[in-house]
Amino acid sequence: MRPIDTPDEYLNLDDPVAAYRGNPLIGALGPVRSKEQIRDLLTVKPAYDPADRSLPAHLRPHAAFVLREFFLPGIAHMAAVKEVDLLIRQSYKYRNPLDPKYRRQVARDRKDLKEGRQLPQRYAFMPPLGAAAIGPPGTGKTLSLGFAVRDFSPVIEQAYIVNEERVAFTQLPCLWLNLFQDGSLKSFGLEIFDQAEQTLSIPLARDWGVDRATGNRIQSLYFQLCQEYNVGLFVVDEFQLIQAAHDGTRRALNYFVRMMNCIGVAVVVIGTPATAGLLKENLAASRRFLSEIPPYTPFVAGKVWDAFFGQMARYLYVSEMDPLAGLSAVVLELSGGIPDLAVKLFLLSQMRLFGRKKERLTADVLRETSKLLFYTVQDRLVELKGKTPEAKDIAKVAKTMNEAFNEIARVETERVGAEPVAGMESSAPSLVTITSGSEETVAGKMKKAAKASDPLSVLEALGVVAHPS
Repeated sequence: MRPIDTPDEYLNLDDPVAAYRGNPLIGALGPVRSKEQIRDLLTVKPAYDPADRSLPAHLRPHAAFVLREFFLPGIAHMAAVKEVDLLIRQSYKYRNPLDPKYRRQVARDRKDLKEGRQLPQRYAFMPPLGAAAIGPPGTGKTLSLGFAVRDFSPVIEQAYIVNEERVAFTQLPCLWLNLFQDGSLKSFGLEIFDQAEQTLSIPLARDWGVDRATGNRIQSLYFQLCQEYNVGLFVVDEFQLIQAAHDGTRRALNYFVRMMNCIGVAVVVIGTPATAGLLKENLAASRRFLSEIPPYTPFVAGKVWDAFFGQMARYLYVSEMDPLAGLSAVVLELSGGIPDLAVKLFLLSQMRLFGRKKERLTADVLRETSKLLFYTVQDRLVELKGKTPEAKDIAKVAKTMNEAFNEIARVETERVGAEPVAGMESSAPSLVTITSGSEETVAGKMKKAAKASDPLSVLEALGVVAHPS
């Protein structure tokens, strides 16, 4: 056996794990990552230059935006990368294109699939090859799993001489899929072929007649795709959308289970807490998604949050900042402990200060920023904290919008470069008051906006268009 235009290390003859030796599908993935390598892979600390604090106000947002890339891994993020490394290698453990027995099996399966016959569930008695990454949006699920597969080559071509016979094959280590539209099984199958086409740059769907296939037929087609192109792992994002499947949640979950049982491909699903509820409904499915990945949870007060905030607070782009201890507690409260929201709040609060006479980041500035710019996520944060959401009646919406607009009007006078100009001093902003005497058409619009939880529509009903600076 010898490789042809293929790295010798792909033969994997020296792998520390004996079961992986001689399998080029595993060898092409590279060495298993250590704990330290996983931490380094996930940690993102963008370059920071304190001199950026002296840039003009209109340039500093461009320098400060680098903070959006900041990321520090937690336990779930580390476990997810480790689990992906394990699952993808295990999925290839019994699939070796250099093994004559396996090649004969693939040839039989190809014939059965083309003739429309069901494949035997030959991997049903193997250890389950699934995992679930579950948690609220913004906790780093997609980001960490993206890092987990980032170092794998999207397409790997290999060729060998085995017993004087040329054996060549293509390997797709991972296909990343998004459940969307109606969450149906056919749309899932179409997404598989769409991602494979983009990766391989060949018109698979057209050549294989995917558009004309039914849900069951398309399953046979992507089973064949998995074997022909040696797919090792599916990452299925937005898994909770399977609730909308016309095929039914139970049938859809069985569909995924069958894929693992018949082909041996590993499957990792990413979803909100609703995904956990879906998996609990089906024991056959849920047991296949048990893994070492704990739930992705928001930060709580403690050493982990303190370390995260301390590292994030190094990215200072304003002149002054209040003591970290006070700001840390406020950011934790206002962001609900969600890492993505914490970073955005810390960044946006600084950006609102650029160009003011006094550029000092305080707890009040953080609260103002949250009130003005986080209105679209407030209800979700209330739910996340376990509190009962406020009633959406018209009086409370009116009061909230009244306060928000007056705050916007006040802040507008402190915008970048808002120095008084002789003869053009601005008068104090007039307060907007929403009373019960409003016209019926306005009240109707406001009630409609309140039911839809759309604060901006209330302002539009008043004829006001506000743009926070």
